[in-house]
Amino acid sequence: MTELNLKKESVESMIEELLQIVGNGNVSINEEPRTLVSTDLSWLSVEICEMAVAPNSSEELVSVVKTAIAGGFNCVPRGAGMSYSLGYTPAHKRTITIDMRRMNRILEINEEDMYITVECGCNWSVIYEALKKLGLRTPFYGPLSGLYSTVGGALSQNSVFMGSGLYGSAADSVIGLHVILADGSVLVTGSEAHQNGVPFARHFGPDLTGIFTSDTGSMGFKATATLRLIPFPKATGFASYGFEKLEDMLGAQKEIARQRIAGECYGFDPYYNMNFSKMEVSPSQKKEVGKQIIKEAGLWNAIKVGIGGQGFLARVKYSIHLTIDSNTKQGASASLKIARKICRKYQGKSLTPSIPVLIRAVPFQPVRQYILGSDGACWFPIHGMFPLSKAIEVSLEIEEYYAKNKERMDKHEIRYSYLMCTSAHEFLIEPSMYWPDKIGDFRAEFLEEEYQEKWKNRPEQPEARAIALELRVGIRDIMFKHGGYHMQNGKYYPYKEALEGRGKPLWSLLNKIKDAVDPERKVNPGSLGLE
Repeated sequence: MTELNLKKESVESMIEELLQIVGNGNVSINEEPRTLVSTDLSWLSVEICEMAVAPNSSEELVSVVKTAIAGGFNCVPRGAGMSYSLGYTPAHKRTITIDMRRMNRILEINEEDMYITVECGCNWSVIYEALKKLGLRTPFYGPLSGLYSTVGGALSQNSVFMGSGLYGSAADSVIGLHVILADGSVLVTGSEAHQNGVPFARHFGPDLTGIFTSDTGSMGFKATATLRLIPFPKATGFASYGFEKLEDMLGAQKEIARQRIAGECYGFDPYYNMNFSKMEVSPSQKKEVGKQIIKEAGLWNAIKVGIGGQGFLARVKYSIHLTIDSNTKQGASASLKIARKICRKYQGKSLTPSIPVLIRAVPFQPVRQYILGSDGACWFPIHGMFPLSKAIEVSLEIEEYYAKNKERMDKHEIRYSYLMCTSAHEFLIEPSMYWPDKIGDFRAEFLEEEYQEKWKNRPEQPEARAIALELRVGIRDIMFKHGGYHMQNGKYYPYKEALEGRGKPLWSLLNKIKDAVDPERKVNPGSLGLE
């Protein structure tokens, strides 16, 4: 029998075994679904998985992992597919993608001990709505893509945004995990690992929970996660300010971050302002959004948003948007006064707070306006996390880099934007690039039907795309030079290279941990540079 026939036979045998575990309809073998689950937002070419499997429970996940790895296949965990750094894309042909989205249940809400346990395929919007009814919330409560993004994906990538100004990243809110290792064993971290324990605390001995966060799925398969709870804020203030200079906006953000007064503090550049000035809510959503704004932000803020809208942002160069939570109206008001004083110090002018009011009222919206330009231009970002002291220096160097490449960018209609966001005392710099190109099936999956129809026939622009990819590498190099780190390391960011020199012992230890939890290196090979 030829090698090709042997491979075909082993694939067919594996399909049969996996169908016995997860049932009909939960193993995808056709080319189109395999291609979709193997693709991310990076625009980089990838291998296509042999099959995609969707378990429905921790028990099924254990059986899938054991069966697949025993059969000689690599296994890659996948959540909602919002990665742009090759986090879940196969590095090798003989790969099975494990789609976690059927494991989407809330398992326990413990109001007395203040924690929630969920399956890791659960998305953030489901958690937010379930907890809000009880007057509770997780400290970090989701990325902008939380309508789709899963808890497991956010912990693997270590996302920031909702609540990050005060409480940091997704990994900072997790107490403990159940992780399925390559041999099918279930590793429990945190206080629940105690033979008589429950998941109320993270630091039970060494912090082994941390090994399985920010790992981009390289150490195991997160089955369940327990997250901290806090009371839902009783009072919230909103503010937006416009600035003429990038360095003034960044200076204000840095000071606000040091004061730790804003749950969300994010800044936009001229292109982002223009995009958000055209931000659309579908006709079917408008009435519900209006109700939510009144409910979440109060009638006065709803009136201000109704009158001011967000069209004025097209005339603003740089803008900061703040959401300030407190247990009392007086507390929120006091923090707003501090923010106002800081912004005025940097020549900030008060704007109608339409954006923070809208995002708090409906925090998890369709991601069209985040993954495409307002005119349907294709998009990808690159990000780095920096100390507050580096925010201005790095941002201005990136501006200089864009200026040097302006002629090429203009020729191919490549535009750029920034999202600047604080995460506790860390500073996120996330430049994005936009250019006219074919939307493609993967991005179309995230669009409402009317926009799929509107933009589906756009032609491919390979030359413009190649230049955008090249520019992204240049920005990555600038961030590397300044010591920035990346949350979504995946297979794109130079994690291994960053650990050369004084980081070598850490890299050595990481490899030993990988060998302990995945001795055959079958779990998402290539992620973090671990082959």
